[in-house]
Amino acid sequence: MLKTEFQSVFDHSKKVSHPYFLVLYHPNQLNHAKLGVIIGKRIAKTAVRRNMFKRIVRESFRTHQEKINGFNIIVMARQGYNTTDKQKLREGIDRLWEKLKI
Repeated sequence: MLKTEFQSVFDHSKKVSHPYFLVLYHPNQLNHAKLGVIIGKRIAKTAVRRNMFKRIVRESFRTHQEKINGFNIIVMARQGYNTTDKQKLREGIDRLWEKLKI
């Protein structure tokens, strides 16, 4: 996503939350969804953990992308995500995509 698209989502977003994630979304005029992933160094100290988070979110997004067309989406990590395993993270983000489709 471009900087202006990120800013548009932050300014006019709706939210869906989970203990490990916060998803901000805003409709776009396209036939497909766009994804942005944000995770700070304060949340995950090592690049390995930050990249793992991004991989899990992107893979889940790819599997649900055709069902959530027409949105700019930003996924942000929350503090508690760092204490869980990959399977629980994947289940959590999959549940958020289901909420987003409504």
